Amino acid sequence: MIFWITYSSPLILILAVICGGYYYKWLNKVYRLIFSYIIVCLIIDIIARSLIFYSLNNLMLLLYLSLVELIIFLKLYANITKKKIGLILSVIGGIYILSEIILIDPNDTTNFQSYSKIVSSFLIVLMALIYFLEQLKKDTAMKNLHLNYSILIYFTLNMILWLPINFLIDETSELIFYVWRILLFITILFYANLTYLIWKNGRAQKR
Repeated sequence: MIFWITYSSPLILILAVICGGYYYKWLNKVYRLIFSYIIVCLIIDIIARSLIFYSLNNLMLLLYLSLVELIIFLKLYANITKKKIGLILSVIGGIYILSEIILIDPNDTTNFQSYSKIVSSFLIVLMALIYFLEQLKKDTAMKNLHLNYSILIYFTLNMILWLPINFLIDETSELIFYVWRILLFITILFYANLTYLIWKNGRAQKR
């Protein structure tokens, strides 16, 4: 069962890339950024599985993914909120993640403790909340509400789940496997939701 769940992640990402590629010229700027995020996720997923296949360590990929997520989503919110705080948070978070990429020894798996995913998730959640509050102040209907809720929920759960993972990553207890499975499940749901939103936006803009 877990085998099929694991491989559903790249399959959904491939479907999203096909869908996004087909509708790309009709996608707005927001969903073009989401499409670029999907492509990066697929590339990292393939590299991670390849490293596992050759019995190599793929933990450092988490740091690179954290940096990409931070850049893409804070750029997204900087575009739609028109506030400089997104740029400021990107710089602060980017410096921290780059420091981990430089300082953490990828071969020391027993002492591997990266807070990059927590930092990037926290900053993305912060921008999602700022955007949400901005929209509440306006009399007009909220824009990108479904997307913002998806980002807010996913990265909040991501942030919460990565806290115990950092302390259990070198443990062999069943608890770590349950946490990984929950994280995998919500990630698959997030990818599936982004795929649907890309399709919906492209289809609507094409008409």
